[in-house]
Amino acid sequence: MSLFPLRARQITLIPSCQLLLILAGRYKQVRCYSLLAVTRLCYALVGLHSPFTTAIPSVESWQNGTDTTESCYSQQSLQECYYKFSDSKDAQSIHTYHTSAFVFAAVLHKDKIALWQRHQGTHPGLFHRLREFWIPAEPRSISFADDRVALKAIVVVFHNEVTAIGLKDSKVKTVPIDQQLETLYETAWRREKYEVDSQRTAVGRHPHPPPHPHQSQSLSLSLSQSSSLGAVCPPLQWTCMIQLPFYPDQIPAASLTPDFSTPPSYATVVTTAPSEASDPIVLPSAAAPQLFFATFGTQSFMIDLAGTLFSTQCWCWLQEPEHIEFIQVLPNDWCAVGFCKDSVDMIHLATRQRAQRVMSGAIRYLGKWKSNSSGSREGGLLWSCTSKDRMFVYWLKAIVS
Repeated sequence: MSLFPLRARQITLIPSCQLLLILAGRYKQVRCYSLLAVTRLCYALVGLHSPFTTAIPSVESWQNGTDTTESCYSQQSLQECYYKFSDSKDAQSIHTYHTSAFVFAAVLHKDKIALWQRHQGTHPGLFHRLREFWIPAEPRSISFADDRVALKAIVVVFHNEVTAIGLKDSKVKTVPIDQQLETLYETAWRREKYEVDSQRTAVGRHPHPPPHPHQSQSLSLSLSQSSSLGAVCPPLQWTCMIQLPFYPDQIPAASLTPDFSTPPSYATVVTTAPSEASDPIVLPSAAAPQLFFATFGTQSFMIDLAGTLFSTQCWCWLQEPEHIEFIQVLPNDWCAVGFCKDSVDMIHLATRQRAQRVMSGAIRYLGKWKSNSSGSREGGLLWSCTSKDRMFVYWLKAIVS
């Protein structure tokens, strides 16, 4: 016996509203289910009595957004406690964004993005279509951009460019690529090629050790150029661009660009020994624009929507990530987690130290988890690994805000 009489291609949980958004069916439509009804159905399927006493809406009221409940449930009625997003046929994926007042759901199609909205809370209410944005081709990924107060734009990532579509006026702005970023990308690419070539030629002799990732750019560039002489660096191809959920003021000050830093104070300069360099001061978050994690293949950089570099640091992945999330491991201390095809890669953002968890199987990111306990900040990320017809679910614990 199956939970749903159809194949679910994507399941998105919205705990604050007790909702499940499911992309399912032969026509790949988006369905909105009552989480309470689905939970009760799960208990019924395994023959257990549900410990939840909260009343759930009747099928009719759920589909109409009214406030009536059922006292008697059947498996059939629980399975039908959903409504479909109109005109959502052939949807590709669902992406959600939360504010204190609203929940937004962006439904991606091959040629458009439909943005839906509903109020926060567990009270009855339907998602209403807010806007539709037509796009010239199927994007590689989409994300959201806000101004720390409200949602302002949808970021659409194609292979060769990234555009930001304004929610208010639908104006499209292309995110340019900084020339310094291109230089840093080529430097990192040549350094990686040097390391790979050194490992391949290490048989039977002791080659010079490859440059350490934290060595200066000039040393890395000179070594990599000598090892890959004549090699042509491939052009930049966008992978994703995700807004940072924090301001990265823990990044080493020496790597900050002039646009996001100020010179040290006069008192600091005059009291510092001539042999010691005075690092710049990071621009306060209130005076800085929102920052994004821009990824090109196996390399990531921090930029704003104008394409301006925040830092000259490059965060390198062992494999190209298909999805990236951020977790807080300590107060004001963050890591980036990349979900690749067959591995999960975690990088400490301040130090760029990497701890890869290799898994022999297909990796699938499942979502975030947060404790429902009052005052608890416990939570983390969930993903699955499928190997030899068996699926394992993993949880990476983190601090959540």
